[in-house]
Amino acid sequence: MRYLAFDIGCIECGEPSGVVGIYDTEEEASDAALMAQAKQSGDWQGQHIFHVFDLESEDSYSEWSK
Repeated sequence: MRYLAFDIGCIECGEPSGVVGIYDTEEEASDAALMAQAKQSGDWQGQHIFHVFDLESEDSYSEWSK
């Protein structure tokens, strides 16, 4: 399992962040993130960002160190 689909919750209103899932392919992770985003949009609770991280790529971690 290489790709993490992650829901970044709303800082302003205190909505929590959470793992959507971990997947073998980037396409699976992106599809899961899109489905989670659509579900969240239907019951909108603050601003969420859905992002896919490549757990085996150093480039994914460089975003966090900025």
